[in-house]
Amino acid sequence: MEVVDSLVFYTRSGPQAPVDDKARSHVTPENGAMLAKLSTALDAEAANWSEKQLEEAIRRFAEAEGLKLGQVAQPLRVALSGSTVSPGIFEILAILGPAEAKARLLVAAG
Repeated sequence: MEVVDSLVFYTRSGPQAPVDDKARSHVTPENGAMLAKLSTALDAEAANWSEKQLEEAIRRFAEAEGLKLGQVAQPLRVALSGSTVSPGIFEILAILGPAEAKARLLVAAG
């Protein structure tokens, strides 16, 4: 996959369809429920939507849910980018902004 192809998700609005079987494996009802909860948790971060703030919020969320960061990060990455390979999830969230990120999370949540 070329660099341009791997970054095209930044320019498209709305949900990102999983691009491969590995990404599709993260689209489960359990992960959908977790992403819906995460979307709600991130509402409080909209005023300070920075990579650092988002990383802290997602780490707190994972801990509160009894999950490892990777259990949150991979479904989140797939919801945001459609792939298991992308730039850092906190960078993606910061660039997409709260409205677009939330829209993608809610669609992925089902």
